[in-house]
Amino acid sequence: MLLTLLIVLITSQLSTKVHGDGNQFVQSTTNLEQINSTYSGSLQNTSTRFLRYGGSSNNYLYDAIEIIPFTSGNYTITSSSNLDTYGYLYNNSFSLSDLSMGLLGQNDDGAGSYQFQIIANLQANVRYILIVTTYSVNEVGNYSITASGPGRVSLAKSMITTTTTTSTSTTTTLGVLNSTYSGSLQNTSTRFLRYGGSSNNYLYDAIEIIPLTSGNYTITSSSNLDTYGYLYNNSFSLSDLSMGLLGQNDDGAG
Repeated sequence: MLLTLLIVLITSQLSTKVHGDGNQFVQSTTNLEQINSTYSGSLQNTSTRFLRYGGSSNNYLYDAIEIIPFTSGNYTITSSSNLDTYGYLYNNSFSLSDLSMGLLGQNDDGAGSYQFQIIANLQANVRYILIVTTYSVNEVGNYSITASGPGRVSLAKSMITTTTTTSTSTTTTLGVLNSTYSGSLQNTSTRFLRYGGSSNNYLYDAIEIIPLTSGNYTITSSSNLDTYGYLYNNSFSLSDLSMGLLGQNDDGAG
């Protein structure tokens, strides 16, 4: 199902986070020559540890991020962090028992400032796994990953699955996945009379959301602005702001 999220704000920086049962792609509807998709995460003392390929101990923390391009082409995958990051890109899957299997590329400081940068030709609708880890053991902190290329990319932490088996049933619990989009409203942004508003001077951005898994999602804004959000099904029309409106909210996140 194609959803279009319309976020109506005033000015300045904002970010929108989508929580849900599966992967989703979040992207500005602006037609750009190079499209950037971003994922944010963190390595904590509770993160999974492993002996990274070429490493020296079992105490490297890592995250596994699933990448699915929607367009074939060359992509540049770059980290941004206070950590000394190290990245590995795998085709389709990642196995702790054989770290060389499916390895397409690895990098340490290709982006400068101790950040990795991996350039690879990726095929549309093919699953890739990016392992985000560090050069040294036991490093903790936040990071962000940007995939820049000719098309949209789904970036989401690999599914966390916990399975409990009893004599009568098997229960599987799935982790909640977060996807984040950041943008800004400027005086040059498009203006309109928002649904329920009082003038034609509300600035807005329209953000396309494509979930890859059906389920319940929570869409939340984070900003210094007093944000207002509208969610539409499939399309958004300035001539009829009620058409396809699925929901709206002002201060639901506090």
